[in-house]
Amino acid sequence: MTKSAMSVGAYSLLYNQLSPNIPRLPDEKQLVGEDNWRPFKCEITFAVQSKGLAGYLDGTIARPSKYPDPIYPPTQPTGTPLFSPTPCPEEWEIRDQLIAGAIVSNIIDPVGLGIDETKQFEKRDEQRIHLADTNLRQEKYDPEMTMEEHEKRMRNLLKKVHDLGGMATEVQFRWIIISSMPPGWKQDV
Repeated sequence: MTKSAMSVGAYSLLYNQLSPNIPRLPDEKQLVGEDNWRPFKCEITFAVQSKGLAGYLDGTIARPSKYPDPIYPPTQPTGTPLFSPTPCPEEWEIRDQLIAGAIVSNIIDPVGLGIDETKQFEKRDEQRIHLADTNLRQEKYDPEMTMEEHEKRMRNLLKKVHDLGGMATEVQFRWIIISSMPPGWKQDV
């Protein structure tokens, strides 16, 4: 077994033994946009603090430098406590990714908010984004539909924009919905 394979296996074992579960927040507490940023931040901060990992969130536990090649054969790592301010580099990486995962998994639409690690290496198709955005902005309220059906249709069009990598905040979306209404719409409300 190579040194790196042993190291990865040992730290995987440590991860499974020492890794806390960061809770998934209920839907009403997950981040939707800037309107609920403060309560979301409080919920995530409390969740991370309860597991002893606040230093990763606020940056007080700095990323350690990689170890130099050892002179002696490596020993089985023993691990540091979660709240340790001096984790080894592998522990720091695992814990830092745990915090990042806790944040991203508690966001309703990470792509719509511009947080999408999986798409950073994919090429955006600007023409498809433009077409989806144009379809969203040109959609008009049909008086034969209920307002709930119209909103659902608009949200589906917004999801298409986000799925393609386009952006529209919740505030922009509200303006788009208002723009989709007929001139005398206030009388119907």
